[in-house]
Amino acid sequence: MALIRAFVLGVFSTCVAALPAQVSSSTTTGDIELRVQAQDVSSGLPVGFSFQLVNTSGHNILLPSPSIACEDPTMDGSIFLKTDFTPRDPNAPGQGHNCTNDNMNHLPIFERIKSWKTLHPGESLPLSASRKRLGDNLQDPGTYDFWAIYFPPAMEKDERKALLAQGIQTAQKMAVSNHIILNKDAR
Repeated sequence: MALIRAFVLGVFSTCVAALPAQVSSSTTTGDIELRVQAQDVSSGLPVGFSFQLVNTSGHNILLPSPSIACEDPTMDGSIFLKTDFTPRDPNAPGQGHNCTNDNMNHLPIFERIKSWKTLHPGESLPLSASRKRLGDNLQDPGTYDFWAIYFPPAMEKDERKALLAQGIQTAQKMAVSNHIILNKDAR
């Protein structure tokens, strides 16, 4: 019986000792929330949008200022505005917008993070952009459903491990914002 008790205590002690190591090396998932608000709604449509990347975790997160739509630098993450448009006229042609950005300037991760901001739990990184800058130029009458998607900074697995080894947490998962539904009448 003493041998079993010693074995159980040994396993328990090993698990408790390993717990802090597992917590500090765990990956951050879902630590960033993206919020979007319409700016200066005129004739049923906003002139632009404001975005907030909010640290919803219980720890600090190092975060770069992301690019807006197809702007550079894409390695620091990006925010894309999405629009579902339903025209008032069912015969109106559909509209779309695509972009490409092949500038993947890849500096070493410890050089890149020098300009990143530390977000403490509950803090946010505010950004804003016009609809034109976001690539959304629709003006037709109809219903608009706007939302945004945040893509975190790009990095290799070994870069992420090197940051975690230094106790540096970064955003790792994309975040989808709330939706804003607006109607534009024909005038």
